[in-house]
Amino acid sequence: MSILYCLNPECSHPQNPTHYSYCQGCGGNLSQTSQSYSFHSRYLIVGVLGEGAFGRTYQAKDLNFNRKPRVIKKFIAQMQGAALEKSKELFQREAEKLDELKHEQIPTVYDYFSEGNSFYLVQEFIEGETLLQYPVVGLRHETQHNQLF
Repeated sequence: MSILYCLNPECSHPQNPTHYSYCQGCGGNLSQTSQSYSFHSRYLIVGVLGEGAFGRTYQAKDLNFNRKPRVIKKFIAQMQGAALEKSKELFQREAEKLDELKHEQIPTVYDYFSEGNSFYLVQEFIEGETLLQYPVVGLRHETQHNQLF
């Protein structure tokens, strides 16, 4: 079955059957929200790269920098009150540390912020296959493994 993703980052249920006109999670018009969605007044979300139990990863274009491709990782906190505030503090600290690393094998951090109970990390988009797309054929010799990583 084909799925149409709602790209509204605030949508609680972004997966919709292709015959739906309106998102079952946020009520947005899927002919608009599934094509592009402007977020945080700076990013144009163009697709969903992945989704897990604690968040979603989007491909986006940075409207402030010639529409350069970016990755937005959305983490959803499952807590409230003081625990949520502590989580925001820890997220900010971790994002700052990640930004300080500046390593060629770590995507560059461009932005980080929180809204409500969600935390967002904006990083460099790197073209290529994901590990899930990479074909695994038999066992690899250690030398082959080291060449990949």
